[in-house]
Formats: sequence, structure tokens, C-alpha cells
Amino acid sequence: KAATQYEMMYETTRLLRFCTYWLIHHQSGKLEIERQVSRLQRGLAELDRALPGVLSGADLAFFEQRRAYYRSANVPEALAKRMASLAALRSGPDLVEIAEQKKLPVDAAARVYFGVGTALSLDWIREQIESLGVEGHWQAVARTTLRDNIYNLQRLLCVQVLNESRKSAPDKALEAWAERHKKAVDYLRQTVSDMRSLPEMDFATLSVALQAVRRMAGG
Repeated sequence: KAATQYEMMYETTRLLRFCTYWLIHHQSGKLEIERQVSRLQRGLAELDRALPGVLSGADLAFFEQRRAYYRSANVPEALAKRMASLAALRSGPDLVEIAEQKKLPVDAAARVYFGVGTALSLDWIREQIESLGVEGHWQAVARTTLRDNIYNLQRLLCVQVLNESRKSAPDKALEAWAERHKKAVDYLRQTVSDMRSLPEMDFATLSVALQAVRRMAGG
């Protein structure tokens, strides 16, 4: 159907725009387009092949929901899987850099990254941010800022987990990190649990959620 094709083009464009903004923000001082695209392309391809196996929690649920949606619209299986992967691929540029920094395969870094998102409900917070309605330019800017912040914090926490892994296997690193920071982790989980009971989310509430995550990250 034309509507489904239009939607797929729109979602693909959103990913391209997100990655373009990421490059401008993170690589503005050394924006060598061909080199950056080549570097990210390899890592993003690795992540794409690893999906959905590295996902968990709300990220995995969203993937399955979108794949089922596209299947129901008679989209071919391979394309349905690719379209369902677009949301997770937004984390790709960060994951490529984490993997390079920590000298890990992209899929190993991704398991820790998405595991952090599940363990601390960052995936849920991000969903709530994406669902915020906006009226006018400044609310759109505010939502973009919240979204950028949650991605940056998840990246920071993933690196923190890997830094403290003490040569543990990546799949064991998160469990050990959470145990060492149990008090702070429990506080954040309780904060998010309280917010989940609210009838709806707004900018102020999600700003408080991000502040709680920021304290968890020590920033």
C-alpha cells in the first residue's frame, strides 16, 4: 500500500536525520564525511546483523511490535525486520564508538548497552519522551533535548559498566556493576516505578526522571 511505503520512507528518513545530527554534534571538529561514514557503516552493519538478539526489555518489545505491524501489512520478511530495527539503529553511532573505545565487538557492547537500558528503565523513559506531544518550536526543541540527553546518559552508563567490569565477560559486567551500585540503582528504579503509576507524562516529569538518571551516572 502507498501509505505503508510512505511510512517506511518517513521512518528511514528519521534515522538518517538522527545520524546526521549525531555526526554534527559529536564529530563537528573532525567531520571528514567519507571517513566517518565508512567507519560507522561497518559498525552499523554489525549491529544490524546482531538485531534483535542483543535487544531486551522495551527495546525488544518495540522491535517485535513493529515487525508484526509490517508483516501484517504484507511487507516482505527481510524488509519488515529491517524496518523494525530502525529504532535500535539510532544507538548505532554511540555503540560503534563504545566498541572502538573498549576494543569489543559491536554485538558485545550492544548487549551491555541495551541491558543497561532495560535494567534502569532508560528504554521506558526514552519511549515516554518520544511520545510527548509538542506544540510549537520550543516544545519540539525541548523534546529533542530530552531525547539527546537520555541517549547520552545511556552511553555514559554503558561505558561506566564496562570500565568497572574488571575483566569480567561483558555479559556479566552489568550484573556485577548493578550489585556494586545497588543503593543508587534501587533509588532510580523506585523513582521510575512511581512515575509509571502517573496517568500521563509531561516535560517536567521526564526532566525529573533524567535528573535521577544523571545522578546515577554521577554527572
